[in-house]
Amino acid sequence: MTTSVVGLLIVAAVTVTMHAPRAWAKNPEPVDAENLARDTAKIDPATGARLWRELAERGVANAQYELGFAHRFGRGVPRDPSAAAEWIAKAAEQGHLEAMIDLVGFYQRGAGVQRSDSEAVRWARRAAERGSARAQNQLAYMYERGLGVTIDLAEAARWYRLAAEQGEPNAQFQLGFLYANGRGVTRDETEAAEWCRKAAERGHAQAEYTLGTLYFFGRGVPQDYQRAVEWFARAADQAIVEAQFQMAQMLESGQGVDRDDTQAAVWLERAAKQAHPTAQARLAARYAAGRGVARNIARAVEWYQRAAEQGVLAAQLALGNVFFLGTDGIPVDRAAAATWYRLAAMQGNVDAQTILGWMFDRGAGVARDIPEALVWYRRAAERGSIATQLELAYLYLDASAATYDPHAAALWATRAAQQGSAEGQFMIGVLTATGLGTATDLPDAVAWLDKAARQGFPEAKIVLDGLCDAIPPACAALPLTTR
Repeated sequence: MTTSVVGLLIVAAVTVTMHAPRAWAKNPEPVDAENLARDTAKIDPATGARLWRELAERGVANAQYELGFAHRFGRGVPRDPSAAAEWIAKAAEQGHLEAMIDLVGFYQRGAGVQRSDSEAVRWARRAAERGSARAQNQLAYMYERGLGVTIDLAEAARWYRLAAEQGEPNAQFQLGFLYANGRGVTRDETEAAEWCRKAAERGHAQAEYTLGTLYFFGRGVPQDYQRAVEWFARAADQAIVEAQFQMAQMLESGQGVDRDDTQAAVWLERAAKQAHPTAQARLAARYAAGRGVARNIARAVEWYQRAAEQGVLAAQLALGNVFFLGTDGIPVDRAAAATWYRLAAMQGNVDAQTILGWMFDRGAGVARDIPEALVWYRRAAERGSIATQLELAYLYLDASAATYDPHAAALWATRAAQQGSAEGQFMIGVLTATGLGTATDLPDAVAWLDKAARQGFPEAKIVLDGLCDAIPPACAALPLTTR
């Protein structure tokens, strides 16, 4: 037998030995056995799980944890939350730090165990007292929110600080938040910004966005739009939707960065795709105007609709206008317009209330319904819409309609007149002169007609001249140049 053949046989024997772990020693050292189980699990999860079980049953804490981990994710054994919790609890009872931390989550979620905030606190505290930054952060959150313990913001701040000083980014961010709002600590914007910076420098996305906001407003740091853009960009790259929207804002306005409509549209689209409602509405407006993107009304309608469905008033109103008028291949659809105008009107938009009232008044896109028209006209009129106040006055003056009410007509004509409407001044002037809906008062009528005439309302001049010719004393108070 040659030397090379002998060498090959030795290699083969060693290989067989490695894949038959129980044959090489009856009681291998735990560390060696753990390494063997770990290496085996990488290439053969089922055999690895069997090896972990043998060690776990011998009381090896790390093996108990690994076996629980295997059951948790179904690696080499059936996925079994109860078995996972059982083995991880055994490891935790022996002081296995990662097991303690995992048990916190199990009890918080009720995964494999009965949900219990108090048990979650117990394990978080044990791990936190062992110096685990992650557990300290968890325990701080429990004190902040009152999960399993009475709310104690000072204690929350203490545990956040311990974790933060170990470099735990979420604890750093949360500690900054407490300082910013004076919760559990004395309010200190500078300290808040410093902890936020530490978290941001460790890649905490929400901290990056918040630090950008602090620079934008100069809270705890000098106001610096360029630094704000820098941090907004980092957070935006991590898909923080508000940061993406802020990037669009900065690029639109040219604050801290060169103005760039094209890049602004890019960031708006990213935020819009994450369902940011205002970004969707703004992107729609850009597609409608061709600003930073090629003009595309169909895309504009698509984004307006997404924003409108999330309750963005401007988008609802824009859709109403698009369907009311029709444009660029979008056909007139008064029924659809009424749907969107109604949603905007219900949010208190005066223009939508006015148009919706007009649609019910005229039966445009909806069945004619004068009482419903009056509802929407009144809402807009009460918020100061002159056009709607006049519409109401005319409706109430229609003697052939069930709505005939001269007194109400005079009321709304007066409201419009008092806001400077020449038409309203003319109308109340005529009503006051004739005593329709209000007491006859010729001097008052003349005064209103004169105001309307001075604004160039031609009918007012005609009526005023006729009144002055017929009843000269009524116009005695007018300047000679007017008569």
